[in-house]
Amino acid sequence: MVTSLRNCEVPWAISPTGSGLTLIHEETDVSPKCRVVLGAGRLTPDGRTDFRRIELVFELAYFTRTTPHDDSQSASDYGFSVIDEYGGDINTYLEWRKHEWRKTGVCPNPGFYIAESSDWLATVPDFFKQNCNHYLLDGRDGHVELIASQYRWSEWLIDEKTNREWSEIWPLDDAAYHSENGG
Repeated sequence: MVTSLRNCEVPWAISPTGSGLTLIHEETDVSPKCRVVLGAGRLTPDGRTDFRRIELVFELAYFTRTTPHDDSQSASDYGFSVIDEYGGDINTYLEWRKHEWRKTGVCPNPGFYIAESSDWLATVPDFFKQNCNHYLLDGRDGHVELIASQYRWSEWLIDEKTNREWSEIWPLDDAAYHSENGG
């Protein structure tokens, strides 16, 4: 079975130049959770992409794995089938991407995927097969995969003029906190 991925519906895209994909696994008394911190951006009114810190928290994340890859490759280059991947002319890709992103408010290729069919999920105990999803975050030089029940994220806008450290930036507001169950 080939693992088939579809884009998660998020309003940001993992940065192709500054993703800094970081996986943090935490044990708790109840269940493990994982945080993935990364650089990303949202489409701005002028058609550019800003720079943000995104922190995703995955619940019931008992299984994780990471894989390095060349920065010129994408998920489809290393064995995954991406269901809604752009299939048009490379010369019109950027305009298509901006148009779709503006039209829906959702990035058409965020680099964050959920598996519709998964070789890996098929190998875990039944509880996880029935209650969890297989997620993949594709960074510049590698990707992170998790099997988890759900995720949520917070985001912080990075000041481009001062390029302040992420730890110095406060969350945008309460609306910057989002949650998804992968459905």
